[in-house]
Amino acid sequence: MAYSRSLLVPLLSLFWCCSLLAQDQVIEVRDVDRILVQYRQLPVFLSLANVDIPESGPIRQQALQRISELISGQGVQVLYDDAYGHDEAGIPRVYLRRGQAFVNVILVSEGLARYVPSAQPTTYERLLANAAAIAERDGLGLWGDGAVASAPPAAAAPARATIPEPTVAAVPPEPSSPPAARPSPQQTEPAARPAAPRPSGQRFVSELNATYYYPEGHPAVANVHRNRLIVYNDEESARAAGKIAAPAVNVASLPADDGSLQAADRVFIQGEQLIARAQAMPATRERDRAYTEALTVLTEAVQRYSNLLEQDENNEALGEKLRRAMQLRYGAMKMRRSPG
Repeated sequence: MAYSRSLLVPLLSLFWCCSLLAQDQVIEVRDVDRILVQYRQLPVFLSLANVDIPESGPIRQQALQRISELISGQGVQVLYDDAYGHDEAGIPRVYLRRGQAFVNVILVSEGLARYVPSAQPTTYERLLANAAAIAERDGLGLWGDGAVASAPPAAAAPARATIPEPTVAAVPPEPSSPPAARPSPQQTEPAARPAAPRPSGQRFVSELNATYYYPEGHPAVANVHRNRLIVYNDEESARAAGKIAAPAVNVASLPADDGSLQAADRVFIQGEQLIARAQAMPATRERDRAYTEALTVLTEAVQRYSNLLEQDENNEALGEKLRRAMQLRYGAMKMRRSPG
């Protein structure tokens, strides 16, 4: 179901503008692809998008040191798009911006990482492509004497690039702030990379730093902007990222959608009641399940109100009901605790 553009575009634009200003604290650079960030009050592991760093050797150590120099203990801006995907362990790939420069681009410009193009180029790949061309031209790091483009060199430390750090002044508008998968206890120490699971055909999604994952297309995530979702090829990948399966909610038990305002109101009232019940409960997993049920029901209310508003865009009273349903839905999502 689509929201009314006249009402929702300004709201979503405001939300994304606010989120883009946020700075998240880097807790620890544990490895080149295990960067621990305090994201929205949750410690989450992130890896870098569109770059490849050797699995071992001096270049990897230099890259780790350089990342630590740039962002360890610092505030960064985390930029995510679902096109960036996640690694074999379910860790989201992101762009990290410190000040006016991207960590991803700095590593490539200094020959400490290779640029890995996407099947469909994403927003910042032009910066990476330019940085890679300069590093190769100047023979930096991976492109030094005796280095082969397809394999990591065994040579010594690279010289630092003499070009200024790339800035974002001329890049297109940013994608949304990322999702971040909360690490499971098993992810607290680096481990050998597991083999990528074979896709089963059924994909799963999870919203930003939310606790639960859902089958793709589930009502609880049907109206979530794609840039707020992490997509997993199977449940194993979702669980590896620290997500847990959402409790089942029987949407079919809700009042039938006959296209009337009364039917939408009944669903919304049920969602309000579920929110009130969850608020009265102690902070337990049972309360988390109650908020998840409220989230699903309120998502259905949002869908129905938005469908009605499509047919009557100037109905201010209906627009207010939609706004209230969206507000409660967001509250239900934020109030759920993360696992552990």
